[in-house]
Amino acid sequence: MKLELAVQNCCLAAIDEEILRSAHDVADGGLAVALAECCIGGPEKPLGVRIETREMIRGDALLFSESQSRIVVSLKEENVERLKTIAERHQVPMQTIGTVGGTRFTIQPLLQMAVEELKTIWSNGLTARLQ
Repeated sequence: MKLELAVQNCCLAAIDEEILRSAHDVADGGLAVALAECCIGGPEKPLGVRIETREMIRGDALLFSESQSRIVVSLKEENVERLKTIAERHQVPMQTIGTVGGTRFTIQPLLQMAVEELKTIWSNGLTARLQ
């Protein structure tokens, strides 16, 4: 609970400083699902993401592991140092995992596809499965 409170307070402080462009919990479905929802869920044109994995764990665990007290945020590169300072102040671990932009959903070396394809699969998944 102590870590969860620190993560939430850190995120709120970054919001108060107006440096975050988006924030999404990494809960149901893990990192891959959180990133996919970020790419296709906004009111604007879908955006891609490029993640470079450095983790030495199984691919399925990296992509779909569900754990508490993790939030994926996006911000302008010029604000990364400010976010690091906020995270340190709240004693919250922080890791830069990639960049936002383009038309591809990429988690190297595990997954790569067009964001439009991802959105189509998400939008039609249940219908396609029931046919």
